[in-house]
This record gives sequence, C-alpha cells and structure tokens, in this order.
Amino acid sequence: MFTEDSPYRPGPFRSLLSRSDRAVFDEVSEETAAIFESLGGGGEAFGLIHNDFILGNCHLVRARNGWDLGVIDFDDCGWGHFLYDLAPVMGNFSDYRHFHRLRAAFLDGYRSVRALPVELEAHLPVLMAARHAGHCLWAAGLVHSNGSRGLDTAEHIAYRMREVRRCLAMRPLFEP
Repeated sequence: MFTEDSPYRPGPFRSLLSRSDRAVFDEVSEETAAIFESLGGGGEAFGLIHNDFILGNCHLVRARNGWDLGVIDFDDCGWGHFLYDLAPVMGNFSDYRHFHRLRAAFLDGYRSVRALPVELEAHLPVLMAARHAGHCLWAAGLVHSNGSRGLDTAEHIAYRMREVRRCLAMRPLFEP
C-alpha cells in the first residue's frame, strides 16, 4: 500500500517527503500493516469496499420520512478491510465542531448494518492517517506518470502530511 508498487504507481516518491515526513510516513505504513494483519482476511473483516467513501460521494435525497442516502463514485472500489473504508468519512467529520456526535451517530448507523466491535474504533486515527498518506502516493504518481496537471505537488503533500499528523494526534479521542 505504501511502496513504489502502489496502484498509484508513484515511482520513487520518498524524495518528495522531508526527513521528518518520511519518518511519520513510515510510522503510518508500519502501523497500518500491523492493523491489517490483526484484522485478518476473513469475510467478517475483509471484502469489497468503496475505498473513497467521503462526504462528497454521498448523495442525499429527501424521502417521505426523512432522508435517503446514496453513495456514488465507485471507480476506486476494490478489495480491502471494511474498517479502512470508514477512514475517509471519519476524516471528513474529524474537523467538525460536533465531531464526537457525528462519529457516534455514524458508527451507530454502521452497526445497524454490520458488526463493528468497539475496540476496533481505536484503529481509526491510524487508518485516517493512512488515507492521507495514500494521497501522497497519488500525487507522486501524477508527477511520475503524466505530470501533475496543475496540482502543486509539494503543497499537496505538505497538506496531506499535516493531516497525517493531525489524525495521529486524535488517538486519545478514539480509545475505548
């Protein structure tokens, strides 16, 4: 997930990271691998995921008794850990003023459809950080494939690494 073999085809990307960013990137890579290993590959933890489940890909429609939610943009869909699929939307919620309530409501709704042991929530900050680290690879892939097409790669990576650190700092908020 965090190597030159990433589906983003980032090529040699480590030179795009500062020394301190490389250390944090490696920390996220190692912790993510450990989390995935602990979750295992069984059907209760691993299967087909959206892989880009963000608020921007949610579509709300007024229904008779409230709202119906649909999800769009399945081009990143693939095999992965169900818990990782929660990381993007948790990241979206994480800087909202009422994050605790949003997180609780979302996870309650999730649990109405799929089991999610409470102790697994402690992994979400690392997986949220992993999502941002993955975007560094995406940006590097643009540079090494066909150019960044107007993306300021250095600024994008700097932003994503700030977000990686912010997510990691949220660990105490997720402890059971």
